Amino acid sequence: AGIVITTDDNKTQLVSERALKRLFAPLKGITKIVILNSCYSAKQAQIISEYEMCVIGMNLPIEDGAAISFAKGLYNGLGEGKAIKEAYNDAMIVLEVENPNYAEVVEIWENGKQLDL
Repeated sequence: AGIVITTDDNKTQLVSERALKRLFAPLKGITKIVILNSCYSAKQAQIISEYEMCVIGMNLPIEDGAAISFAKGLYNGLGEGKAIKEAYNDAMIVLEVENPNYAEVVEIWENGKQLDL
């Protein structure tokens, strides 16, 4: 249903869309990429991307191994100095080779729109 945090009394609480906007609005122009490497985070990725950030989210559940494969490709690309979209492409190659059943789960958003990379 969204991003969930743990409260001081160890209970879970959903972060509302309004709170999410308040959190990321001040980061406009500062933060370049946000990675929501968790299940059902595409809607939150769309919202956050409206603040001029590339945001990666998942539209369905993703198993740990697939998420790790994607992250490995992404961080390797970024570590090599590649642009965000190039690193995303690298990550998708690793995901499609190691966990092809999850290639349609990962989405990248920019300016409130899903990119077709």
